[in-house]
Amino acid sequence: ALVGASSLLYAALATGAGSRWFGALGALACNAALLLLAIAQGATGIEVYLAPLGLFLLMLGHLFRRDLRAGRRLVDVGGSLLVYAPAAIELVSRLARAEGSAYAVGFGVACLVGLGAALLFRIRVYFLLAAGFLCLDVVANLVYAGLRDHRIGFLLLSLAGLFILGGMIFATLHRERLRRAMERARRWLRGLE
Repeated sequence: ALVGASSLLYAALATGAGSRWFGALGALACNAALLLLAIAQGATGIEVYLAPLGLFLLMLGHLFRRDLRAGRRLVDVGGSLLVYAPAAIELVSRLARAEGSAYAVGFGVACLVGLGAALLFRIRVYFLLAAGFLCLDVVANLVYAGLRDHRIGFLLLSLAGLFILGGMIFATLHRERLRRAMERARRWLRGLE
């Protein structure tokens, strides 16, 4: 609570004084509070330590975006991978050990929060990585369900095949409409920072 309160104090000082350095101290204190909260709740795993570090890198990249210029993309990608990749690896290993789906749901919610933050801050890298890891979460859960029950696996593979075949037919019949939709999506992604 003390570390969380100090992060709010630094955030208020950063806002009032317009100082990015106070903002960096606030980000450091906020992520330290998240780490201490996770440890106090009994969370274990490498992602408990790497996620706050990744969030700190993302916050620093946002605070010092004008100074970083070209290096900002590298900081964004590195920070996002530190947030999502260890949790994704843990998700796959927990599904392989059949430890339930609570972790998968939590990871999915974290990816949705990442998508929301990406849309709020209009940052393309956050959006693409959060969407990619959300897809990984869904696919891993579908594979796990298919391996656990072979009837579900047969149904999922059949539906995937029909979806791919239907997509190919749709792309052939509506090539121009699909091209326009892809161009709109590219323009929208280019509009993100």
